[in-house]
Amino acid sequence: MTRNNFAGLRVSRMMSAVSGVVLLAISTFAIAPAAAQASGSWTLDCKGNSSGGVSWNWMLNGVLISGAGGSVGCSGTMSATGISARPSDANGFVAGVYASAGADANTNTVTKTFDTASSFQVNLSTSANGWVTICPERGHCFTFHVKEDVHFSFQG
Repeated sequence: MTRNNFAGLRVSRMMSAVSGVVLLAISTFAIAPAAAQASGSWTLDCKGNSSGGVSWNWMLNGVLISGAGGSVGCSGTMSATGISARPSDANGFVAGVYASAGADANTNTVTKTFDTASSFQVNLSTSANGWVTICPERGHCFTFHVKEDVHFSFQG
């Protein structure tokens, strides 16, 4: 029996061949579900000096599809972009944005239903304004204005 090195281990050629076939089969099955899914692109834009974010999920007949969504937080002025895999049977989408600034916090939510073969777009915004007081030393306090504007767009 001839032996080869495989990942630093000495194994027989027969074992190498079997391992190769198993690895090919696993990678083929791992790729298949992703190919069955479409994707949607998203953008989150935040402007200000406080915090906010977004969370979303795909739905099937009004019920959330477990593990199919995502969320992104932001602090201050920043942008983020990404892609969310759309389950092939999804016929709904729900998203909620939030902004927090001092004692003010606001949310905005949208739910969309669509045909599984069609595309859709979501644009969602909210903002918050507030005041924050910080007292680093006893008797010495500073009060300043905080604000955050949050905009989320999704093309699915």
